[in-house]
Amino acid sequence: VLPEAVQSTAFDPVLRALSACPHLQMVFIMTKFASSDAIRNLLQLPTNPTLGLAPTQEQWLAVADEIRLGRCLIKRLSLHKMHGTSSKATEAVKAVASAIREDRHLELLELVMEVGFTDEAGVALAEALTFNKTLSSVTLLSNESVLSDPSVNIEGWAFPPTRHLVPCCASI
Repeated sequence: VLPEAVQSTAFDPVLRALSACPHLQMVFIMTKFASSDAIRNLLQLPTNPTLGLAPTQEQWLAVADEIRLGRCLIKRLSLHKMHGTSSKATEAVKAVASAIREDRHLELLELVMEVGFTDEAGVALAEALTFNKTLSSVTLLSNESVLSDPSVNIEGWAFPPTRHLVPCCASI
C-alpha cells in the first residue's frame, strides 16, 4: 500500500499525458488519486474534448476556480458529485454557479448530483445563468434514482442518460 501522499497524486502523470493526445474527443475521469493541479490541467486540453469529471470536493472547487479565472478552455463539461453531504454538494454547485456568471468558454454544462439539488443551489444557478451569455445547454441530473437501480450499469458513461429536473428552481 502506497503512503497517502503518494496515492493522492498517483494518477497525475496519466492526466498530464492527455494533453499530448491530439485526437481526443471525450475524456471521463473519476478518481480521488489526482491532484487539483492535474485536474486544472485537464480544463486546458488543447483538443477541446467533451470532459466528464467526478472530482473530490477539493478538485471540484479547483475546477470552479479555473472557470472563474477564464482558464477553462473546455466547451462541454460534465461534473459529477458522487459522494458527500447535501451541504457539500450545495457548496460545490454554488462555486460553479459563481464561476459561470462571466465565463465565455462553456457551451454545455451538466451537473450530476447523487444527493440531489437544494433550493439554495438551484437559486444560485438560476442567478448565474441570467448573466452567462455562452452556455446554450445546462442539464441538472439528480442521480439518486439512477445509482440506486441495480439494473443500470453506469460504467463508461460520460454523460449519463439525462432526466431533466423541471422546474429546476424557483423564480427569482
